[in-house]
Amino acid sequence: MIEQRPSAEFDGDYVPFRESGENAKGSFRCSDCGYGVVVTTALPPCPMCGGTVWEEAAWSPFSRSPLL
Repeated sequence: MIEQRPSAEFDGDYVPFRESGENAKGSFRCSDCGYGVVVTTALPPCPMCGGTVWEEAAWSPFSRSPLL
């Protein structure tokens, strides 16, 4: 099992990973292919590549802004 730390606690370049089946809430990216999901229950296997490891997606207020 992958070591987990609270998301507010980062040590330099450390990125916390989550596994499929874990309860989670928020935006995540597949660590294998980068596919993004938003979940409010358990993390699924990646629908694109079948990967089972996820990392929290960086949030930005401009990440979904329309292109000009």
